[in-house]
Amino acid sequence: MFVTTRQAALLLQVNEGELIFELERTGLFKGCQLNMFDNRKGRTRKFSYEDVMAVKRKLHSDKEVKGH
Repeated sequence: MFVTTRQAALLLQVNEGELIFELERTGLFKGCQLNMFDNRKGRTRKFSYEDVMAVKRKLHSDKEVKGH
């Protein structure tokens, strides 16, 4: 299942522009690999729901380790 950029940003609780900027600049989002599927026909970037949730879990566990 795929989610749009907007949906991925909402799930990760970040701004859509921040998500795309970081991914296009480094290929990583906050140090995590997040594959982006580009649909050239519709010009919509899509992400695997499973990948987005894995990044969200990792970021959440990192926060708990830091104590925030």
